[in-house]
Amino acid sequence: MFRTWPKRCSIVTKMGAAPEDGGLSPGMGERGQPSLRGLPPVCNMNKDIIWKIGEDAAKNYLESKNYKIIEKNYRTKYAEIDLVARKDNILIFVEVRTKRSRAFVAPEESINYKKLKKLYWNANAYVAFKKWKGAYRIDAICIVLNPDNTVAELEHFEGI
Repeated sequence: MFRTWPKRCSIVTKMGAAPEDGGLSPGMGERGQPSLRGLPPVCNMNKDIIWKIGEDAAKNYLESKNYKIIEKNYRTKYAEIDLVARKDNILIFVEVRTKRSRAFVAPEESINYKKLKKLYWNANAYVAFKKWKGAYRIDAICIVLNPDNTVAELEHFEGI
């Protein structure tokens, strides 16, 4: 049985012989429901690794194109801005989308209207907080990884 914890961690309950304290198996509660007692959480780092690889690839790509990275993972009350960069006196907010394949949904297709609205509000909140007076735009960098977690495709969409 699996049970979700905050921070994408999960518990694997062990079904087995009953312990000495009351005759319950280690993964079962008094009424037969899964119990978390005595079991340590085991974190699933797979999504975190994919996310980190994607952000690092996007950062390296932008730096190779002479963008200056100002902030990484900047949080506002609306959500998080993956990268904030600057080039030619234009402030650029970058949303990074990383997928392992295009089999189900392409990275660019996963940016829907709701996400675009959050990006817009994030950008406005950042500009207001930092008192930025110049031009700014929102970009997306969409990355598809190979099975060995190397970058297969990287697309940069400017002004989404």
